[in-house]
Amino acid sequence: MQGLIVVVSGPSGAGKASITKGCGLEIAQSWTTRSPKSRDMPGEYRYVSREEFMEGVCADQLLEHDEHFGNMYGLAKPPEGKVVITDVDVNGALKLRERPDVILVGVLPPDPIVEICLQRLHARGDETTDEILDRKDRIKYESELILAEWPRIIRNDDIVSARQQLKTIIANCCKTRKIPYK
Repeated sequence: MQGLIVVVSGPSGAGKASITKGCGLEIAQSWTTRSPKSRDMPGEYRYVSREEFMEGVCADQLLEHDEHFGNMYGLAKPPEGKVVITDVDVNGALKLRERPDVILVGVLPPDPIVEICLQRLHARGDETTDEILDRKDRIKYESELILAEWPRIIRNDDIVSARQQLKTIIANCCKTRKIPYK
């Protein structure tokens, strides 16, 4: 049975993780060299050393990988025949977008995008002001790329509505591809 990987991407603070975690699909596991954060869900990440990460890359255990703000991130190969979801950065999404088992969905906050993302990052309270400001150029780059190239974009000004839009996109893609979806 054919599976599907729903790849949700957007700049930091867009709400991609909140939307992804609330849509009811199994979360595809990612590997990372960063430390756990309080908002991480159990099983969402496999926390590894840089050496273990590179061993996984060499063993072809990851669909894509990238370094982001000094940490390595990579998407583990999901089980065959399942519909899974993940949120990845824009570079990771670009590496996956040509795969036939991937649907790409961008998430952006309402305008002004950069300012809203920075406000949301500040409200999380798990990064310093300097760390947040370091993300500003990256947020602008990722937002512009998503607006120019992503086939599906959700504007996250309301989390409930954004989750519903994502569920509708997934249901339509599964129906088109004749993949069972709850």
